Amino acid sequence: MLRTLIAQEKRASTKDGRWFSVRIMPYRTLENVIDGVVITFTDSSAAQAMEEALVAQTEQIQQMTDALPLLSWTSRPDGRYEKLNARWTEYTGIPAAEQLGFAWLEQVHPDDRERVRDAWRAAIKLGTPFDQQLRIRGASGDYRQFRSRAIPVRDWRGALLKWYGTNIALDDATTSMRVSPARD
Repeated sequence: MLRTLIAQEKRASTKDGRWFSVRIMPYRTLENVIDGVVITFTDSSAAQAMEEALVAQTEQIQQMTDALPLLSWTSRPDGRYEKLNARWTEYTGIPAAEQLGFAWLEQVHPDDRERVRDAWRAAIKLGTPFDQQLRIRGASGDYRQFRSRAIPVRDWRGALLKWYGTNIALDDATTSMRVSPARD
């Protein structure tokens, strides 16, 4: 820091599990001469605990979506897919990285693609839920019929943060969602 004169900030933990934000800055005299350093320690244990809880929660949500028997995804406010669950990549046989952005549309049947793209753009523009029936190509090359639904997720001010969506295979929906009558 004394060579570059650029302040540095790092987090450090103590043996008892507390966390501190450590900031090191050059100490300047009234004559604007560097005459040492100023080191400040700010307790950041609460912030560290919240960050760790957020990471754990994010991992749990991803594990939960991977366990769902449907294709699920999230996208940015502009509609570009940013995350696909494991079921999606298992079904399509294509790595998630190759389907992000708007590349997922390549898996939609060519006869459905324009209609789905237009409906997705309209939902994004209006910030309204997306609900379409479409065919998606599987790893075998065959297409299956899905119902695709997505909702806009907003912050407390109403600004659109992202989209959460699911695709449920219609041939599975009638069998997997059937409820057995209660027995006495």
